[in-house]
Amino acid sequence: MQFRKGLLIFILWVAVFVLAGLTIGAIITHFSVSDKDSFNSDITKLKYKDGTERLRSDYSGDFVGPRADIISDDINDDFVIYLRNGRVGYINISTGKDAIPSIKHNFDYAWDFEEESGLAAVLEEGKIGFIRKDGSYQIPPQYPYIRQISDEPDIEFCDGYCVIPSENKEKYGLIDTTNKLILPFIYDYIGDQEEGYRIIGTKDGYGLLDSAFDVKIQPVYTDMWINPQGVVVLDAAQHSQLLLSFDLKTVTSKYAFDDISPLKTVKESEDEEETDYSSENQSGYSTFTIHAKTGVIRNSTGKVIIEAVWDDIEFVADGIFKAQLGEKYFLIDATGNFIQ
Repeated sequence: MQFRKGLLIFILWVAVFVLAGLTIGAIITHFSVSDKDSFNSDITKLKYKDGTERLRSDYSGDFVGPRADIISDDINDDFVIYLRNGRVGYINISTGKDAIPSIKHNFDYAWDFEEESGLAAVLEEGKIGFIRKDGSYQIPPQYPYIRQISDEPDIEFCDGYCVIPSENKEKYGLIDTTNKLILPFIYDYIGDQEEGYRIIGTKDGYGLLDSAFDVKIQPVYTDMWINPQGVVVLDAAQHSQLLLSFDLKTVTSKYAFDDISPLKTVKESEDEEETDYSSENQSGYSTFTIHAKTGVIRNSTGKVIIEAVWDDIEFVADGIFKAQLGEKYFLIDATGNFIQ
């Protein structure tokens, strides 16, 4: 009887030691750091064996914010986004605090705080809202979210305005930081303000608004760009791409090219089946493209001699070119007329 009792006690002790070993091993694994990355000049990101992460100050050795499943590498206005147990929060690396704790909020996704407005977009139960730096809502969640495939932030205020999708996600409008609707949900595209103008797009094409949101160019163009020199407008039907000055009346350049390339001659080698590409020479002409259509420039004058209406153009002889349109080829002269 005593033997059995002693054996039972021995087995229980073995079980205790085994369980203790497993528990200690789990704790060691949980708390062991497997890797370190420099987060910035003052902070290191610790990566634990269980896959979690945490920030630590290089100067004080104190932890910065909570341990999390993922900590973003981006810092915006001292705030860093983290994910913990499926919920998003913000660490303030300046104070080292969990500034907007994930446990107190129901954010499924979040964006950086925008410096000018001091607001950040968050996603809660499939709706977009905007929070202040204390975690309270400036604009409660109410707008649908459309995921954009882009490296750029897709939900943020820029110059005091934010592009927002309609309820059916088919059109876009513009709101300000007070949630006032500035542009109605009638546009297929609304661009950021550049040089005092904003590009808009509808089913009819692209147009232009001024800073007061007045329509300056009706949305009828195939495409449109704004650069420091003016506004480029493309009319593909007319094979025209102009650069307008910012008065939107003066044509600064009749031709705004997508590309310009020297047009070269190619000499055939004595072997008829081989072409000697080492013998390429300048022809005195260059091709240019506008909206995937090709034309020709005379290099000596810089003047367009053949409009961009062809799919491809090759040099044949001085003043003679082989032009492709669809699956057909034509011989044209330096004025763009057909050679019969």
